[in-house]
Amino acid sequence: MKNLHLFLFLTSLFISCKEDKIVADFVIANVNIIDVENGTIESNKWIAIEGSKIEAIYDHEIPLASSVEIIDGTGKYLMPGLWDIHAHYSYSHNYANQLLFANGVNGVRDMWGTMDTISSIGQKSIKRNFSPRRLYIGSYY
Repeated sequence: MKNLHLFLFLTSLFISCKEDKIVADFVIANVNIIDVENGTIESNKWIAIEGSKIEAIYDHEIPLASSVEIIDGTGKYLMPGLWDIHAHYSYSHNYANQLLFANGVNGVRDMWGTMDTISSIGQKSIKRNFSPRRLYIGSYY
C-alpha cells in the first residue's frame, strides 16, 4: 500500500510538471530583438506568432505543438517597422515596394497624390498584397 501511494504521488508530480505545448501559426527561434525604446538588443528570443499578431516572447526554447512552423532566426534581427514620413510614393510606387521592405520600411506618408492615383495604387496593392501602409496628407488637383 505504501508503494502504491508513493507511485501515485510521483506520477501526479510528474504529470503536474509537464509543460504545455505552445500552439501558434509559427515561431521565430533564436532571434535578436532590437528594443528601440531602450536602445538595446535582446538576444536569442523565441517569438510565437498567431495570425498577424505577436502572441508572446520567450527567453528560452519552448515546447511546441507539432503543427507549429519554426523559422530559424539565428544571427538575424527583428525590429519594429519603420516609416518614411516624407515620401513621394505616388510617383515611385511601381518600383519602391521592394526597396522599402528590404530596408525595414513598412509605412509611408505620401506628400502628394491625386485621388485617382491614390485609388489606383490602393487597388493594385490589394491585388498584389505587397505594399506598405500608406498615409496621404497632401493632394494636387
